[in-house]
Amino acid sequence: MAFLRIPEQGALPLADAVKAIQALDLPDLPRRLRPFIEIAILVDGPEPHLQARILAALEDKPVRLTRIRRVAPQSGQNAAPSERGRDLADLQAKDVFIALHQHKHHKPPSDALSRAFAELVLAASREDDSGQMDENN
Repeated sequence: MAFLRIPEQGALPLADAVKAIQALDLPDLPRRLRPFIEIAILVDGPEPHLQARILAALEDKPVRLTRIRRVAPQSGQNAAPSERGRDLADLQAKDVFIALHQHKHHKPPSDALSRAFAELVLAASREDDSGQMDENN
């Protein structure tokens, strides 16, 4: 039983991985004899169509997909962003959200995502305020 990996080591950006898949030249074998394949994709942010693009590239290839692995670029920091030394009361939800998004995706959130987060915080705050009013009555 054969196992393939694209790339052999590390990870490729999505477009390069699709090209590598398209370049595969494998003999057509019965399904039970087809090699297994794992694909490692280098992602630096949300990639909503990643799986669909990989599956489309694999559609006519005589392989059995085992997994698509998302790999984030190494930024030299393995720890999540921390706010050590600050009081919890001093933390603002927006600041924590931006720091976590920056850490995970290596770029700040889009304006639309920041607005959506602000709306969620406002809605949660309203629910919390109305819950406290109910408890006081």
